[in-house]
Amino acid sequence: MLGSTAPHLYLAVSTRLQIGCNMALPTGVLRCAAAWILLVQCCYGFLAPRSQIQARLNHPDDAADLIPNHYIVHFHANHTLADHYANTGVNVSEVASLFVHWPLFNSYHFKLDQDNQTLVHDLIRRDPGVEWMSHNAALRWQTDQEVHHDSSVDLNHVGHTPGGSNSSSGRQLGKRWDKIHTQHAQWHISMTTMSKKLDFSGHDVYDPRPMWEAAWLEDAGKGVNIYIFDTGVNKEHAAFEGMKEEGRIWNFKSREHKSIAAPIGHGSHVASIAAGRNGGALSSAFKATIVSVKTAGSGTTIARGMAAFNDVLEEHNHYKIFPPDGWRGSVINVSMYWPGSNVDDLQRAVCKVAASGIPIAAAAGNHAMEALRVPAKFKCVYSVGAVDHEYKRWTKSHFSKRLRTHAPGVAVFGANAFDNAAWGIASGTSMASPNVAGIMAIMVGYEGHDNIDNAHEIYDRLDANAINAVVVDGPMRQAGTTSKLAQSGINNPNRDKRHPYDGIPKSELKRSMPIHARQSDRADYWDAGYYDGLKDTIENNSPEPVFQGSISIDDDMDDDIAEDPNSPCDCQAR
Repeated sequence: MLGSTAPHLYLAVSTRLQIGCNMALPTGVLRCAAAWILLVQCCYGFLAPRSQIQARLNHPDDAADLIPNHYIVHFHANHTLADHYANTGVNVSEVASLFVHWPLFNSYHFKLDQDNQTLVHDLIRRDPGVEWMSHNAALRWQTDQEVHHDSSVDLNHVGHTPGGSNSSSGRQLGKRWDKIHTQHAQWHISMTTMSKKLDFSGHDVYDPRPMWEAAWLEDAGKGVNIYIFDTGVNKEHAAFEGMKEEGRIWNFKSREHKSIAAPIGHGSHVASIAAGRNGGALSSAFKATIVSVKTAGSGTTIARGMAAFNDVLEEHNHYKIFPPDGWRGSVINVSMYWPGSNVDDLQRAVCKVAASGIPIAAAAGNHAMEALRVPAKFKCVYSVGAVDHEYKRWTKSHFSKRLRTHAPGVAVFGANAFDNAAWGIASGTSMASPNVAGIMAIMVGYEGHDNIDNAHEIYDRLDANAINAVVVDGPMRQAGTTSKLAQSGINNPNRDKRHPYDGIPKSELKRSMPIHARQSDRADYWDAGYYDGLKDTIENNSPEPVFQGSISIDDDMDDDIAEDPNSPCDCQAR
């Protein structure tokens, strides 16, 4: 017995059949055949197992964002696409005009040429294996950035002081890494590497000249892909000089690298903070690889956002089996956020990526609210707020009891997109997040992907090396916001001297690459006998382009509401 909905199904499909079969060849033949297939499959579906309760269907908060006849379907654990087809009696891939399966998320996305309420509501939503379903919707995005500059500064007239020296010397038993030290870093790098509170009083931190003490793990971030989810990255910019020739910067798959109109150059600025060469000075993970994943722009949808995370995870998993020479692992930085609804679709994708060993740094938001933006609000993401050189919360930085850390985010120097030699100073949690992504890359590069089963292991390392240095203001105190400031750990006095930061388990780390896949100009970190002497000076040979003008930034239109501080979950759809 087909049930009371069978006549409606027959009417809907037979109507489509009649229209398709009356059309001119060859389109009419194809639609006619497709309609017959759908009719037979759907009728069979009513004989298959059906739930008395329909699976939840998410709608976007703003009806204008809804994309008609586009849906995303999520399965319960252990429910397969084959199970779904058996339960519905419909092979959705055969009747949809667009079908994308994401097995890593146990989800799929499809598009119908015309509305079919019976297929959606009486078959797919009544499959007991469907956890929930969503309308695909436009994915509104926001990037937060304030740009300001001192036009009197000319980087062509900046002098560098000689590199400082490290107090360590000689061979250390069991030590498999080297430390480099300099007196000409950007101030924000100094702030995240010295493992102590610094005094910048009397100095103009808006002066972009590299004049501060800092230290790094040698080859910081080498072999790590930092995926920059943003507006695109200008690979030709001087901040990335030599990286293209070295094969350390590219556009992910077919995504374009050109930045969108507003804000201009946001992705390039962010990428240069994580792994660029800014005015000749080094970034957090100056040896890492930048992979531009353009996820902001016209036509961005929830399905496309999920597809981007799926593609990165697929690439990561492929590299684990067939590692490129010297590959150590992956990191994601998201210096943007997605307001609106259907948050749980993105949460499923993002948290699956993190659970697979890819740490994710994300900007907290820039409206001085007690809230975290998406994806920073997900528990599987390491959320980052912004502080200034006095260790005070930037006035617009979001705060929350769930915020994981802070990083320098005021007057941070980096690339902009006026031309390939233009620079800018910007403020925002967008600038704080890539500082942390760079530190993540250092840790992933040192430990290797085989030692990182879940992103939370890197989050634990970050927590272990952070210092309580941020000035807690009234709103932060009321919200229970942390005072932690992210650190690379290279100068952490409490670390095991065998390792460049604290928090690594006492057990010996596994090798993460076969012997033949070592880093090209450096022996594998885990060669037990390797040590070639201390490297205590770095040379900055990059040209120093003239610092140029400001970037006009559109007002941020996001009016997202604050989270409920008493909510047991920070991942609720709004």
